[in-house]
Amino acid sequence: MADELARCGVDAARVLRERRSRSTRENAQHVAELLLRGDPGVRRRIVVVTCDWHLPRATALFQARGFEVAGAPVPSGRAGLGTRVWRWGRERVAGALDRL
Repeated sequence: MADELARCGVDAARVLRERRSRSTRENAQHVAELLLRGDPGVRRRIVVVTCDWHLPRATALFQARGFEVAGAPVPSGRAGLGTRVWRWGRERVAGALDRL
């Protein structure tokens, strides 16, 4: 992702990398810690880029951390019924775990 941002003209010095998370919930937590630690001037507006079927839950997790979120869905492409059911179930289970 950092390489793609650089190819799009984003100054590499402005790209922060979060490498500790193992889940979307942890990613939202660690990004909040990285961006908001002690700097009141940091903007709270972010863009979350993820696959289209995961975007609603990811957006909600970042909003819960105090961010104003714009979602940028990446199309998943065509998927069979089994894959669509798995994705639906995965997001429901993960959403329930997020609330614990």
